[in-house]
Amino acid sequence: MFVIVAIFGAVILLTFLFTDARRSGKNPKQNEPLYNSKQKLFSPAEATFFGVLKLALGDDFHIFSKVRVADLLEPAGPGSQWRSAFNRISSKHLDFVVCKTGSWDIIAVVELDDASHSRRDRAARDAFMDSSLQNAGIPIVRVKAKATYAVPELRNQIQQTIRRAQNPKHPIELELEQAALAC
Repeated sequence: MFVIVAIFGAVILLTFLFTDARRSGKNPKQNEPLYNSKQKLFSPAEATFFGVLKLALGDDFHIFSKVRVADLLEPAGPGSQWRSAFNRISSKHLDFVVCKTGSWDIIAVVELDDASHSRRDRAARDAFMDSSLQNAGIPIVRVKAKATYAVPELRNQIQQTIRRAQNPKHPIELELEQAALAC
C-alpha cells in the first residue's frame, strides 16, 4: 500500500513540476527558456518602407535594420558615468541605419514613426534619441508611417536632413538659400 501511495505521490509531483516549468517558459529537460520564432523580421509597414528606402538611396548606400543604439553610439564619460550612459542605450534599437557602401561610414538613421510615437513615453524616448544622435553628429530622419511613399519625396527628405546636419544653419536659412539658388 505504501508503494502505491509513493508512486502516486511521485506522479503528482512530477506532473506539478512539468506543468510549472511549462508555465514559466522553461524547458523541463534542460531548464532552458523556450522560444518561438517571430517568422518575419519586418512588419508589413516596415517591409514596404524598406523597399521604398532602398529605391530612394540606390546602390551607393547600404541599409541595416533594427540596429542596436550601442552599436552606433558609445558613452563618453568615465567609470560609473559610462555604465549609466550605456545602460540608457543598450536595449534601444533604431529602425534603419544608412551607411556608405564600401566605407561603411554612418550616413544617417531613419526612423519610421507610426501612431505609437505620439504616446508620451515614446515622445520622451524619441527626444532622447534625437538629442543623442545629434550630439554624436549622426543625422536622424523621421518619416511618418503611411500606406504609400513617393521615392523622390523620401530621397529629398533624407538629403535635406543630411545637409542640415552638415551645415548647422537654422533650417529657415537653408530653405532661403536653396530657394535663392533655384532662381
